[in-house]
Amino acid sequence: MQMLTQRGWTQSYARDVPFWTNWYDLFPLEMQQILQGLIQDQPGDLAPRLACSSINGTQCIGPRLLYMDLYRGDCGTMATCRPDPVTETYDGLAYVDGGSSITLQFLAAVFALTELPVFFDTSFQSQMFLCVEGQGDCTTPSPTAVEGTDFARYTSTRLNKSFLAFQVSPSSVVSNQTSIAFSMVAEARDSATVLELLRKLADGQTLTLAEQQILADLGYVPPASAANLASEIDRFEGRLSDLESFFFQLIQLERELGIASYLGF
Repeated sequence: MQMLTQRGWTQSYARDVPFWTNWYDLFPLEMQQILQGLIQDQPGDLAPRLACSSINGTQCIGPRLLYMDLYRGDCGTMATCRPDPVTETYDGLAYVDGGSSITLQFLAAVFALTELPVFFDTSFQSQMFLCVEGQGDCTTPSPTAVEGTDFARYTSTRLNKSFLAFQVSPSSVVSNQTSIAFSMVAEARDSATVLELLRKLADGQTLTLAEQQILADLGYVPPASAANLASEIDRFEGRLSDLESFFFQLIQLERELGIASYLGF
């Protein structure tokens, strides 16, 4: 990650002039996908796929690892832009989840915030913006802003705090540059909703038609057995706890890191 993001690489034994660029300047679409997958802790955006020669029921015959080709080509026009590797090229293939690391997630945010926003281009930093509602550095949504579209809000019942993130329109250069913070806050909000309904089912209660529709809109089908229900509750509780912890880390990083430039300010 450091090699891909650091600017100003030069030889120490020669009088070379540092070339103030990095891989994000050359391959913005690909770098956006890599960093977004790491920061959001979504291994499906990066992990290799499991390719099978054939499938016999649930058995994979002739399994092999298929590493994704992330290169998108020239996306100046749709005719020369290669298909999205996650949603198109490798769609339908199971990914191999090797386990996540909070260290990689944290360092991805550090390198991205340190090296990508340069001079007056703050688009990447803007899509990482996250704040706690009510604090001095938190922007209040405009009266015309639509929650769920223009901004996302997640209220933690455990911490009694509300997190805000805003949707950022993608640039013409990086078409997939949707807001990382917006996606994470929206995930926390939806996970909290699912968790509340799962706990209701675990208590032996019946979901109302409106609650069933909420789960359907989120594309989630609750498990039928009590054991699987308890497992899902544990999974969602763990994910929410991880997200809340990373939110505070990200907010602190944004307060400490500014806009980079080779001029030293």
